[in-house]
Amino acid sequence: MPFPLGTEVSKKSEIKSVNTAVHTVQNTQTGSTSSVHSLTEKKHLPKKAAAPLGSDGVKRASSTSIDLFSQLLEQEQKKEEEEKETIDTQNLPKNHFAESDVQEFWHQFLSELKQKEFFIYNAICDFKINKLDENTLKIQYPSETAKTEFDKISPQFFSEFKHKVNHFSVEAQFEINHKMKKEKITRRKIFEQLAEKNPLLNELNSIFNFDLTD
Repeated sequence: MPFPLGTEVSKKSEIKSVNTAVHTVQNTQTGSTSSVHSLTEKKHLPKKAAAPLGSDGVKRASSTSIDLFSQLLEQEQKKEEEEKETIDTQNLPKNHFAESDVQEFWHQFLSELKQKEFFIYNAICDFKINKLDENTLKIQYPSETAKTEFDKISPQFFSEFKHKVNHFSVEAQFEINHKMKKEKITRRKIFEQLAEKNPLLNELNSIFNFDLTD
């Protein structure tokens, strides 16, 4: 039994609507899949390294930048101190001093150093220090090793000397002199120096006969 014409047209419309809906769903699913793939690809993209965060969430400078800044700041401060020292020196006294002042101070300095730093004293006691001109001391030394030891106490030496003679523009001219012979320090020599401070050692040596041979 044939359906009425209106019923057939209605069914065709329903079928067309269903096909359209299915097509729409397929397109929607395809688009969603593409979107998912696109998001996944974005997740795998490399990220730029961010500056480290502190405990308060604020970005911090790298340790390399901090070290570089510290070095530049230290160099600038050192430069300012040197310039200030130069200016101050120009305004400080420059009294006359004699060769005898140099020798008197040097011997006194060595005497005090011998009590405190015997090793350094032993290395520099043969140095020759003389007045070269009104602003310069000539310092002769036997070896670079000896000069290294002198460098350890040179700031103290020059500071005390400048105050002693009231001349604050004194500089040093160093000269190595290989002809300067250094006396070899033996066990007996060391014992004699110690015995000068403590005579009781001589009595102990006479009893126990210490081995003072090298």
